Amino acid sequence: MFIILKRISIIIIITIFLLEIFGVILSSLRIIPNGSPAVMSIFAHKKWSLWHPKNISFKHHYNTCWGPTKITFNNIGARGLRDVQIKKSKPRIALLGDSMIEMIHVKDGDDIGSLLQKKLPNYEVINFSSRGTGISDHLDIYKNLIKNYNIDYLIYYPSDNDLVNNFILSNEPDKIFNQPAFYFDEETNQVIKINRNEKKMKKYFSNLNKIKRTKFVLYLKEYSYTFKIYYHIKTIIRNNKVQKIVFDEKKYADKKKQLPKQKKVYKHIMNKFIDEIEKDKINLITILNYKEYVFTEKNDLSLKWKIRFDRFNFQKDLWQNYNNAYYNLNEAKDYIKLNNNNIIKPFVNLGHVCDDHYSKYGSEFITNISLKRINAYFEKEQNN
Repeated sequence: MFIILKRISIIIIITIFLLEIFGVILSSLRIIPNGSPAVMSIFAHKKWSLWHPKNISFKHHYNTCWGPTKITFNNIGARGLRDVQIKKSKPRIALLGDSMIEMIHVKDGDDIGSLLQKKLPNYEVINFSSRGTGISDHLDIYKNLIKNYNIDYLIYYPSDNDLVNNFILSNEPDKIFNQPAFYFDEETNQVIKINRNEKKMKKYFSNLNKIKRTKFVLYLKEYSYTFKIYYHIKTIIRNNKVQKIVFDEKKYADKKKQLPKQKKVYKHIMNKFIDEIEKDKINLITILNYKEYVFTEKNDLSLKWKIRFDRFNFQKDLWQNYNNAYYNLNEAKDYIKLNNNNIIKPFVNLGHVCDDHYSKYGSEFITNISLKRINAYFEKEQNN
């Protein structure tokens, strides 16, 4: 029996060794990613939907699309190279949004938090953004995390998918895990909240499942080419399934029908978000994100992008009516034209050819816009 186990162990070790060598070759040829999948740096959280591990860096590379990018999460799990203490020594500026502002698609130093910090040395800039989140999640992050750090300014970056991240069509609690959802009840004419699924959360945070999220396991995946091969195959299979799904006129019509309910839910949560900010007398600056569809004529948009464009326009009107949220498409086009010689594949406009999250050029642009809005806010305060 011992001899058999010994032989099996040797075979497994040799197999993994060969896979590791094979993986190094594949990644050097860019056949598989030369970094870990982004899913490794995002977890469910007990008090808000999604957050990052603390005091750790990753080299992320998704499906050979963007990257590889080295990204760091600090002592509180926020994207950034600097640790954050409860007691502040400078006025604080908090950044809040989803994956567009978390920016794992650009390396440390090129992200908005790093660039703004360099341009505003007399302030402390903290990026509290997290991918996969919507406005209800942002409210939870604000109440349970940001408020602990006594911020002076909050720059908020809404995205069109905020209308769907916390939306569910009807009362279906079994579909909920870590992210609360809201639906519009036509009978009562009210927006109803479905809280996190406590049973699923308890299982997720069990001692056994916590092992999967330890630094040892994360680093094992980070440096294992066997894992990279496995996950790349998994990604190809998933993408092939997605590509076979046709977004036709019927699906477009179904999505279009959901939009009025999504608007009511979003407006309901937005009002709660604003109430909380105003109650705390926080200086709120709002800047709308620029995604690929805004650079395309509406008649040329695909059905999927038309839905997103409709959500964006609704969101833009709401925030501009509230606090004159900043959005200037011509300014973005001028920046792209100015950098036209550099914005070539894999980049396009402010994002990537295969992914419209901000590239390093998009990061630079939205940083410049943020700086301009902050300075305008400072001047307004001084004049008052």
